[in-house]
Amino acid sequence: MAGRRLHVIPDALGWAVREEGAKQDLSRHLTQAEAIRAAKMRVGTGQILVHSRSGRVQALDDPDVPHELRPGGQRRKRAS
Repeated sequence: MAGRRLHVIPDALGWAVREEGAKQDLSRHLTQAEAIRAAKMRVGTGQILVHSRSGRVQALDDPDVPHELRPGGQRRKRAS
């Protein structure tokens, strides 16, 4: 895996994008969907880990990880 790991996490006012190991958010958003879009714009060749409101990882956006190894066994749709 090359690149950075970004986390989409819940916060008191909505959702935040934070680089793994960082203490400050890169950006904050009202909806999870907005935060995911912002993370995708920043991540480059890295990974995005999307957390649920409870804090558990609910999705992993990384084309190099097989769908059966992702949280919940989610299959990523690829552009054709």
